[in-house]
Amino acid sequence: MITIKESTYDDIRNIQSLWADEDVMKYIWPGGLHETEDAVREWLDRFINAGPMQKHYSIFEDGKYCGETQYGIDEATHSAALDIKLFKSAWGRGIATRALEHSIEEAFKNGAETVWVDPRPANIRAIALYRRLGFVQKEMPEHVIAQGEDPTVFTYMELGKEKTGRICEVQKNRYSIKFMGRELPAVLIRDFYEEEADKLPVVGDYVTFKFNPDGDSRILSVCERKSFLQRPDQSKTGVMQYMVANVDYCFIVTSLNDDYSYNRIARYASVALQGGAIPVAILTKADLCNNVGRYVSEVETISDKIRVHAISALYDIGMDELKEYLTPGTTICLMGSSGAGKSTLLNSLTGEETMKTSAIRESDSKGRHTTTYRQLIELENGVSIIDTPGMREIGMALTEESLDNIFSDILELESRCKFSDCRHDTEPGCAIKKALEDGTLSMERYILYKSLGAENHRNYAKKKQISVLVKQRKKYGLDV
Repeated sequence: MITIKESTYDDIRNIQSLWADEDVMKYIWPGGLHETEDAVREWLDRFINAGPMQKHYSIFEDGKYCGETQYGIDEATHSAALDIKLFKSAWGRGIATRALEHSIEEAFKNGAETVWVDPRPANIRAIALYRRLGFVQKEMPEHVIAQGEDPTVFTYMELGKEKTGRICEVQKNRYSIKFMGRELPAVLIRDFYEEEADKLPVVGDYVTFKFNPDGDSRILSVCERKSFLQRPDQSKTGVMQYMVANVDYCFIVTSLNDDYSYNRIARYASVALQGGAIPVAILTKADLCNNVGRYVSEVETISDKIRVHAISALYDIGMDELKEYLTPGTTICLMGSSGAGKSTLLNSLTGEETMKTSAIRESDSKGRHTTTYRQLIELENGVSIIDTPGMREIGMALTEESLDNIFSDILELESRCKFSDCRHDTEPGCAIKKALEDGTLSMERYILYKSLGAENHRNYAKKKQISVLVKQRKKYGLDV
């Protein structure tokens, strides 16, 4: 049982031992802070005598001392500084979350409008924990800098009374928000009905919301996105389908059977790069392939920005290579067609059957849809995984920049052509024709470049046309 109580002078020796611990003080005071009983008593006096504006709590589990948490409210700004320290033996068991929730609740109850923390950037475990609790990274305010905090040394994160959580599931007009270890049902406020579709929340978005303990919470706003993945809908009308947000890595999962498609991987990579994520091709079922190296080399030619790993989740082949992506605070999106092994990969990463798996059809290596909607799953190590439904087709309707990222080598060749308007046909001094002849550029890759470019141009034009029509209908009060 976890117990959190206001600290007294009886806790001084516990506090001494906590501060002296090297693991606890690693990012604050390397080697530990060794203070006398009198010094700790004098420091504790300010909390004991301050009333509700400052509180210091001692944390116990089954009667054993685990650490401390505290807050202090600045009366001028109504902002509360928050802190926690735990012995390493208490990490990873929900004790920190429980203790921080207690301090946050008390700070708000006693007049705080915001609560802030400023861990060092290297303390990725702490940053991941604060994010899960709804803290958002912001520019450090002047009043915090005036207290001696350095924005070049610390990562300022803030939590307001309006709660901040993360969208973990979207089902039509209903949302689920991850907040302090729970999933809360939520709906949008009416203001969103006037917004463009790309302004609505998607899985992975951080949102502010008004909490309703007895029903649906109300989503108030979408926080600034660091990445945003989108694609045309499958009807190929040019209307965009907005997929996920705030993704660091896009795992493009493709099995080394009949599902393998160089073209599809290139399309996924383009979507990832355009959206601000790093594409990582995961070639699964490597145990069933006799020529893995050829496929790896081929995928690496898509772009110098794509990373490639061949694995077998079933036999634990290549799984160690993925550990570099599993750092606290990281978000990974799994994309690929049905039967590619996304659910198997997810289960291997989590160490448990997080998602059910389905067998593929032997006749064509096509899979059955195990995942039917996008959802965000938080791992115990602070990594977030977004699983998406299988997509055998992915269209293009992006800006030219996304294709430039994929085909930068071809663009470089085009810049070397003798004529700036070279059509790479009969013109003399054509660098493209020369590269095709000497084998430095494959015909397959050049054809893919031309076809994706043409498709992108058509769909992007449709997208712009539809956007104009929607705005006109809104202007005249027509339904859209």
